[in-house]
Amino acid sequence: MQELLNDMLTDDVLDDGYVPKILAISVYVENGLLVGGRVPFGKHERAFLYQGTPDHARIIPEEVSGEKIERLPNIRDDGGQALLIGMKLRNPD
Repeated sequence: MQELLNDMLTDDVLDDGYVPKILAISVYVENGLLVGGRVPFGKHERAFLYQGTPDHARIIPEEVSGEKIERLPNIRDDGGQALLIGMKLRNPD
């Protein structure tokens, strides 16, 4: 899985070769133990595993506002798209 993710993020650049962080991935792990609560996943420092559950009340408004998106100077910037996917997996009993 990490190799596939690494390949996808390598191609995540603009046409002129500029490499902004267009895609960032956060995966929340409710059960189990992650040392430090945040673990990099892959080699591009744009995918992380987090301990616990996501704070949707904070994350969704941030994504909609675009406040965390790196902007290029003197470039017309149209709003992009965001995709939020959630899935809760049950532990086998």
